[in-house]
Amino acid sequence: MTGVADFPKRPMWLWYSFGIGKGGEEMRVELFSAIAVLTLLLGGAAHAQDATVTVGMSLDDGAAVPDNAVIDVQLLDVSRQDVPAETISMQRVQAEAFPVQVRLHYDRGVIDERMTYVISSRIVSDGDVLYRTTSSYPVLTRGATDTVDVVMERMETASPVPDFAGTTWTAFEIGGRALIAETPPELAFMSDGDFGLFAGCNTFRGRATVTTDSIDFPETMAGTLMACPPPQDKLEKDMLEALRNVSGYSYNGDTLALTNAAGVTLLRFRRAS
Repeated sequence: MTGVADFPKRPMWLWYSFGIGKGGEEMRVELFSAIAVLTLLLGGAAHAQDATVTVGMSLDDGAAVPDNAVIDVQLLDVSRQDVPAETISMQRVQAEAFPVQVRLHYDRGVIDERMTYVISSRIVSDGDVLYRTTSSYPVLTRGATDTVDVVMERMETASPVPDFAGTTWTAFEIGGRALIAETPPELAFMSDGDFGLFAGCNTFRGRATVTTDSIDFPETMAGTLMACPPPQDKLEKDMLEALRNVSGYSYNGDTLALTNAAGVTLLRFRRAS
């Protein structure tokens, strides 16, 4: 079983499953980690209120996965865009047949109705991420329920660093919401990682660091300083804030998704040239 190196300040529930259902049958959770037990025995917090989120999972291409593949599914607090997502609960199960359902246990007492929670999942084999969610799947609060269906998309593995030089991408989604704008933001890559960004009003320049599975944009960029009227001012603020939290990407032909450390898509682009 895989341990967790960094724990959040409040108790995080980690659940381990043995066995998996086929053809959509529910996986049964049989053992929860000693971390949760110790939290209760030490009396450091109120008694945990066990609850579950039912997560239906499918693959975008319907392919079979290797015998040693495992599913990591997480309940995340993504309420604040200026800090990394906080893990509320995590579960690892053996991956076999899809579609399938997982019951992810969590402590109901830590859920705040004012906050936003999402499900993130991935399939890992021999250290490689084969599939992962790239869209936002809200649960529990703000009109969302404790049942959700997610689709995991195939990731390119063992591939060279993509050459984005000479490509231009037009944004069509920010934070899981469709973007409708007369002049939408554009991201243009040049050589050696240099890029130009039209954020909705002003333009910026900088250099991104791209590897096989990550992309980092600089915190500060050179740019114009025009005063932006509504709604361009908010669009630009949202665009720049999302870009600062980007750490990964998925690239599939004419679509580029920029993701945060939890794998949640922050920005989605279509190839313009």
